[in-house]
Amino acid sequence: MALLGLEMLTAAPGLDPTVSPDWAADALARKRKRIEILSRALRRRKPFRRAALYGFVWVKPLRARDFDRIIEILADHTEDPRVRGQAAEALAGRVRRNLRSARARRRHERARTALVSALEDPEPEVRFWSILALASPENVDLLPRLEELARDRTRIRGF
Repeated sequence: MALLGLEMLTAAPGLDPTVSPDWAADALARKRKRIEILSRALRRRKPFRRAALYGFVWVKPLRARDFDRIIEILADHTEDPRVRGQAAEALAGRVRRNLRSARARRRHERARTALVSALEDPEPEVRFWSILALASPENVDLLPRLEELARDRTRIRGF
């Protein structure tokens, strides 16, 4: 029987079912076999997608289907801004240009395009995490735009 929500994130052996979804996702991300639970959570109800995305911040490397789903969530303007911001954070440090495979280069270019587009998002949380995700030597061409956005003093809940 497929588990939903928090139960799905915390039902893995060795995890306390009373923990937060974020903590559960973090713990799941540290075990290769448990990453599939995070992957399934990306396709579930919105409150648990954010927690699953948090878990994917720690997964190295991402599977192609999870990488693609994270890009979709970031680009989905009907998604909760906190979920989209978490998707941007999950892409941080993963947008590279020196990849061997043409397929991997296309996937990473789609991620970069989604993150650059998210720099113009009306939601400050999406912009904040997109800036973080793009702040690397790989994106030196974006430095003037990132510096301009860094001057934005819009408050983000929780920060």
